[in-house]
Amino acid sequence: MEENEDVHEDMLRALLLPTNTTATELFKSLNDSISGKLNWSFCVGICTDGAATMTGQLSDFTARVKGVASECESTHCVIHREMLASRKMTPELNSVLQDVIKITNHIKVHALNSHLFVQLCEEMDTDHTCLLLYTEVRWLSKGRSLARVFELRELLQRFILEKVTTGSTFQ
Repeated sequence: MEENEDVHEDMLRALLLPTNTTATELFKSLNDSISGKLNWSFCVGICTDGAATMTGQLSDFTARVKGVASECESTHCVIHREMLASRKMTPELNSVLQDVIKITNHIKVHALNSHLFVQLCEEMDTDHTCLLLYTEVRWLSKGRSLARVFELRELLQRFILEKVTTGSTFQ
């Protein structure tokens, strides 16, 4: 690619499907919505979640798109790829991650703990003043939560030790 060429990435459309989620219905809905507005020949990439409807051998959605956009490449969505990779996590890493989630959520869901932790971070002039609450809905939050805990590990250790030495429970 030449230096002066621009790459543009954007979400094309979010569609409600009128009936079911077969490859035929998906392609028909998308094709109908862009007909007369966009030329399929400009489609160079498509990203899917790996569902059978999207990536089946012969009659899948990506095959239909490649039928009208021969240069189109298909990839597996990075969010889904990371979620799939997390399923093969070692027991040791999973144990560490569960401890991080437990500590983070304990601080975040208790207003006093959260306030005291923010105050400690501000006193120590850290880049971040809060932990990221882990949610099961977005798998990427695991990685971000873990990274934030790592950045604030010394303050977390101090905070937990202060809680334990003052007789507060930390469960």
